[in-house]
Amino acid sequence: SVGPLEGELTRPEIVQQKHYLTRLLHELRRRSSSENASWAPAQHLLRAGLEHSWRHARLLSLEVEHPLWENTLAAETYLKKLAFDEDKEVRQRAMAKLAHRHRAVFLLTIRAALSAQDFSGRSPGEIRCLMRAYIEHEPNAPTCLMELLEPRGWIGSGKRAFAKLAATVLVEANHMETIEFLRGRANSMLTQPELKEHFRQLVETQDHEDYMDAQTATLKEGVDESELKPADSLDDLLS
Repeated sequence: SVGPLEGELTRPEIVQQKHYLTRLLHELRRRSSSENASWAPAQHLLRAGLEHSWRHARLLSLEVEHPLWENTLAAETYLKKLAFDEDKEVRQRAMAKLAHRHRAVFLLTIRAALSAQDFSGRSPGEIRCLMRAYIEHEPNAPTCLMELLEPRGWIGSGKRAFAKLAATVLVEANHMETIEFLRGRANSMLTQPELKEHFRQLVETQDHEDYMDAQTATLKEGVDESELKPADSLDDLLS
């Protein structure tokens, strides 16, 4: 509990003064998790910072070490919300904490971001990173991403962009089911023209890479590894 004097530090009308709050958050950031846990106002100030309208206060709060981060309910209440923050750096730090401490919430947060098919201020590159992280950590991720390849209802530019990003990431991961799916959609008259062209390019690029890999493997067959060693000198190279 917070004592009378410490309570003065956490009064709402005082905490909302951003410069006052950030001075205290800077102090908390210098302390260890156990030190912050032993000082009652720390958690109140941390929660206030996480909910503050000033981005700098939110960023500082995410840098403070505190046992609060180990609490799953707190992760869902604060970190999951900040993963959709309007500020890119806040989003990234919140996602990093989730990935490090709450893998299940982290994966659910990614799925929610992707299933919405709404950029919500995120760049295509950021969405692509989320998709790659999802594939890396979630065995069922390809199934989820494949659902984005066939946008339902009105296919606006946002849904098309998500479909193209998902297709690109799945092909990068060499997901064979996706590659065969794209091959079929690239030859279908029912596929939306922009998606059809993107799918066709992905399939052609993948086929070319497969061909080059096969050629390289063929050339290496029967070659003595000693023949591939670098020359010791220019004379050796020319001889």
